[in-house]
Amino acid sequence: MGLPYSGLGIGVLAVKANEQSLEEKRSDADALKRELIAGEGSTSNIRSRGGKRGTMGRKKTPSFVLELPLVVHSQQAKRLRAHLEAARCLYNALLGEALGRMQRMRHDPAWQAARAIPHSQKKQRAAAFAEVRETFGFTEYALHAAAKGARAGWIAEHIDSTMAQTLATRAYQAANRVCLGQAKRVRFKSRGRGLDSVEGKRNDTGMRFVLEEPEQGNQGYLLWGKDHLPALIDWNDPIICYGLGRHIKYARLVRRTDLQSMVISI
Repeated sequence: MGLPYSGLGIGVLAVKANEQSLEEKRSDADALKRELIAGEGSTSNIRSRGGKRGTMGRKKTPSFVLELPLVVHSQQAKRLRAHLEAARCLYNALLGEALGRMQRMRHDPAWQAARAIPHSQKKQRAAAFAEVRETFGFTEYALHAAAKGARAGWIAEHIDSTMAQTLATRAYQAANRVCLGQAKRVRFKSRGRGLDSVEGKRNDTGMRFVLEEPEQGNQGYLLWGKDHLPALIDWNDPIICYGLGRHIKYARLVRRTDLQSMVISI
């Protein structure tokens, strides 16, 4: 089956908690806390997740991230590197497109007119900025459309349409931080530096994580293209059991060069 491949890391499935009453949620949290205090659980596998993932009007739901190591043989690792390289090229192309649109927008008189609206007139100011953003296509939706056109040729062999949209969102958010004055510049991903993570939008298409039924063995796999990458699951860890019992939102692949290992996170 192979060994955990060194030099490539895997990471992240975000999970949506099942609908529960507040009492049930508190009960689960208290039970986990008691287990951790007693030394029966480990917090090394779990990280809290913020609520900024819900973009473009999607309803925000409670989420968290759980990481699991993956078993990858050399040929699979080679294909994963090719996938990540394709993602890097597409991300850079979309980031360049977003920056070009932003620069043209900011040099337009309509942008300067929107800036001149007093801050006290919040609705008028927001509407003016929204209109000029739509005019120049500097929106998340518009960059998704650009991703559809950019995902062509050899890149389309590695990156599906939903992953292309997440890369477009990522590029838009990076450029928008500069537009809003929250960052001085964006960083294109060099080939040497690479792109260390990719993700899908949901867990029913493209790159996704599947878990067998107990009678089938309870094995979990990350599916991407022709590869089925088994996860190493410690069913004795209550944190992992809790995470895998929730509905999985999407999968993210992360390269962990610092740890020289591969993990999957949910």
